[in-house]
Amino acid sequence: MTLSVEAGPRVNATTVAKAPIVLTSQVPWSDTSPMNQIKQDFGSEPLSFIALFVSPRADFEEVVAEAHRLFPDTDVAACTTAGEISKLGYDEGKIIAVGFPTAGFATTSLLIEDIHDLNPCP
Repeated sequence: MTLSVEAGPRVNATTVAKAPIVLTSQVPWSDTSPMNQIKQDFGSEPLSFIALFVSPRADFEEVVAEAHRLFPDTDVAACTTAGEISKLGYDEGKIIAVGFPTAGFATTSLLIEDIHDLNPCP
């Protein structure tokens, strides 16, 4: 048995740009439009999901509403924090965003109603 492999064109690995697996951004809570800055940081990459970790100093409802306006086709989940993990390590007063591009992720959000009524142990 003989295997034949045809070589394709040579590609210099340093010239091939790889898309990141996930996108990250961090902005101060006091930014006048934090989600605009995050959208700018993420660029035009289509996203399947965005996770937001929001300092309690920020206007949580406004951050989430702005996220839904700027990323209408993207699932968004957000929570407040007791401190954020930023590029500097533990930090406070930031909004941290993690974006999951559609090129590598497919997500579906599911609302669990009456979660307090769930009994994990039958």
